[in-house]
Formats: sequence, C-alpha cells, structure tokens
Amino acid sequence: MKFCHFVNKFVASVGGVILVLYEFSQFYENYIPKYNDHVYIMDNSYIPFSTFFILSLSYMFLNIFSPSKNSISNSFKGLLGCFLITCSMFYFMNQVIICSEYAKAESTKLRFSVYFCVFLFLYMFSLCIESYKNFSFTTSKYERKEPGTMKVEV
Repeated sequence: MKFCHFVNKFVASVGGVILVLYEFSQFYENYIPKYNDHVYIMDNSYIPFSTFFILSLSYMFLNIFSPSKNSISNSFKGLLGCFLITCSMFYFMNQVIICSEYAKAESTKLRFSVYFCVFLFLYMFSLCIESYKNFSFTTSKYERKEPGTMKVEV
C-alpha cells in the first residue's frame, strides 16, 4: 500500500509540472499558421495557462516541503488540489474534443492524443485521491494514542 500511495503522490505532485513542460515544448508551433488543427491542451479559453502554471508549481512545492501532520497545510493542499482538479477537468474535456476531431479526420496524431487523454485522466484521478486524503481529518491507527491509564506524579 505504501508503494501505491507513493506513486499516487508522485503523479499528483509532478503531473502538473509535466503538463507545463509539455506545453512549453509545444510553443514553437504557434508561429506556424494552421487552420482547424488543435494541437495544444492549454488553448482552452476557460482557464488561462498562467493560472494552471502557478497552481501546479505551488501544489508541487507544498506537497514536497510541508509536513503531513500539519492540518492547516493539509487543508491548503486540499484546496489547491480542488482548483487543480477543476483545471485538469477542463483540460481533459478539451483533450477529449481534440481526440474526437482527430478520430473524425482519421489523423495520425490520434494515438498520441489518446495517450495524452489517458494521462490527463490519471492525473485528475490522483488529484482527487490526494485531495480526499488531505481533507479527511481521521487519523490512522498508527497515529492514535492507545487508551489507558494516565500516571500523575505528585
């Protein structure tokens, strides 16, 4: 179970940064005029790219450097995770539309677009799991103190 938790935390932390790096690698194609050929996931008019960039970097650094026992940082990570879930949901829906356009046109880019759609879904799902863990206030059985007698020395 610890390995699955590590993989989930890694995908939730680094997945947004991987999406940002992918978008930076695709910027050079903006100068080539293309008509009716959507390549980017971040050309979404609902959420600006800079917002996603700032949210994903702050979530990654907060997830790496904040202690897990601090309830304020856990709540803030959960709130940032909810914002990132919303952003990734919009990007996922945009990527599904791009996949459907590629499928209608029978493009060669369909395979890569489907892989990217699967990555976005896994990223969104791991963010949901991490936000649920950050918002849950239950303590595990290892963190609980065992009930017993209390010694008072006078």
